[in-house]
Amino acid sequence: MPTASYVAPLLAQHCLPALSVRFGVQAGANRQGSMKMTKRNRRRLMVAETAQLAAVLAHPSFQANPLGTIHDHLENSIRLANASSQ
Repeated sequence: MPTASYVAPLLAQHCLPALSVRFGVQAGANRQGSMKMTKRNRRRLMVAETAQLAAVLAHPSFQANPLGTIHDHLENSIRLANASSQ
């Protein structure tokens, strides 16, 4: 079972860049940076993430075994990222 110290870098590596591209914001940009998330983009992100969370919570495999489903998702995401980088 993955630990928090193992999962956090994976999320940062795979999820944050995708969200940054989707909303036109540099990952890790600080408040003084030239690329800030606008109120409109924050709202879009909130709506998208809320819908995604609702879909995950309603999924039968997540309801049956939440940690196992997250584990399988992370394994598949890592496998896909490794395959696309080769």
